[in-house]
Amino acid sequence: MPQFSNAFACIQCGKVYRGGATLKRHQRYECGKAPEYSCKVGNCSYKSKYKFTLRNHMIAKHGVIMTKPDTPYK
Repeated sequence: MPQFSNAFACIQCGKVYRGGATLKRHQRYECGKAPEYSCKVGNCSYKSKYKFTLRNHMIAKHGVIMTKPDTPYK
């Protein structure tokens, strides 16, 4: 487990973060939550908790670039 002088630990899962804001993001969007966004290209089974990581996956793995920033990925 990482050791930081000013560590912020999640009380639910024990993950440790350097900053309180990062811990809050983890608690709000990650901890105990299923991935909300899934890749719709072919038979790809990639899922992500963040839209931007799904976008990066689609560009890197499939060469797909979304033309509209508000296009739903779900």
